[in-house]
Amino acid sequence: MNRLDQMRNDIKTAYSQQEFQNAAKIGEELLQQQKSNNNNLHYANDMYNLGTAYMELGQFDRAMELLVDSSCRMASIEGYTANYSDCLTNIAILTGRTGNHMPAYRMHKDAVDVIKNLPSRDNKLYSDKLYNLGNAASQLNRRKEALRYHFMALKLRQEIGNPEDLINSLHSIAFQYEEQNEIEPTAIYASTAANIAQYSGQGRAEAYFYLAGIYERLGAKEDALNFYEEAQQEISCSAGKSSSAYMNTAFRKADMLCKLERIEEALECQMEVTELFEKQFGKNHIFYASCLCNMAVLHKKLGNIRHAEASMLKAMKIRHGLDDIMTDIIFLIKLYLQAGEAQNALETMVYALMLHKPSDDDYSEIVANLAEIFTEEDASVSIPSVTDAMDFLNDKEKLRPIIAKWLDWEASEAD
Repeated sequence: MNRLDQMRNDIKTAYSQQEFQNAAKIGEELLQQQKSNNNNLHYANDMYNLGTAYMELGQFDRAMELLVDSSCRMASIEGYTANYSDCLTNIAILTGRTGNHMPAYRMHKDAVDVIKNLPSRDNKLYSDKLYNLGNAASQLNRRKEALRYHFMALKLRQEIGNPEDLINSLHSIAFQYEEQNEIEPTAIYASTAANIAQYSGQGRAEAYFYLAGIYERLGAKEDALNFYEEAQQEISCSAGKSSSAYMNTAFRKADMLCKLERIEEALECQMEVTELFEKQFGKNHIFYASCLCNMAVLHKKLGNIRHAEASMLKAMKIRHGLDDIMTDIIFLIKLYLQAGEAQNALETMVYALMLHKPSDDDYSEIVANLAEIFTEEDASVSIPSVTDAMDFLNDKEKLRPIIAKWLDWEASEAD
């Protein structure tokens, strides 16, 4: 084996191990070695492989440069072949990623035509090109055209029998129907994908998760919950509980349990998600704050006032300065009022209205905002009369320590 062939084998090995940086490094050296003899098909293929490596690395400008040059060389040396079609596909994918969907669509169509007109057509490759073209048509909101290409791909894939490809085609067809608000056919194709996944072992978690979402939109909560649980079990066995897919599925399951009024189970599930997310991403992530907010809501439903309070205060600490926390503050005020803790409610009202930043000596804006918040937010919640609140908020001696308390809270470190 000569030096160039050895380098090509090294690139294949790097690809198989997903070491794309190494593949790119060897690929650049490989092109340099052939600089004096760069008009052969080997050189065009090497350019294509290097461009693909840069695609995987997200270096799209360099990838596009290599792929365009490679496609021109292939067409002039070898003609319109499968390799040329693959090159067009990757250029189309890169073009689509830049938001230029019409040129991407046209290149995907050209890639399909190349394979279609080959004397000995590879149906697996042809179905893949049709699938890509269907997705490109979808990007242009050409739903009927997208469905036509996806059905053509599905027919070929049914003949080939690869479960993963079948599931992908069925999901794409379901998606097109869903985008047109045709829920019944959406559910049919999603269910078919889930059935294939169940018996083939291919992509079961993704199929179950997708179908759960369909049933959720149909309002079939029990069915949705069952499929979220199926997906969760599959992911637990394959990717593990620390995976983002597991956490996302458990999060959706917790929400569905809440909608079914199975609050204790929902809280248990949400606690698991929160703990897993904390271990992986720490306590300062915005999604961790969302988990805490959900826990606060569930604790409130169960009457666990102190747990609800603690969770919401932690969430507010994380979200402060990153997000609008007025909804969190109003939640706390309602929590205290419903628990009969008027003083805590008033003190939290003060903080809610501190965020409006009135002038130091004028509390009339605070009082006006206080009345507005509860008039708009929830007229059913009983609050201290506006007169009592005004008297309280105009008493600077009472107000100063409360403001100081909240300023100290803002300055303190998160737990």
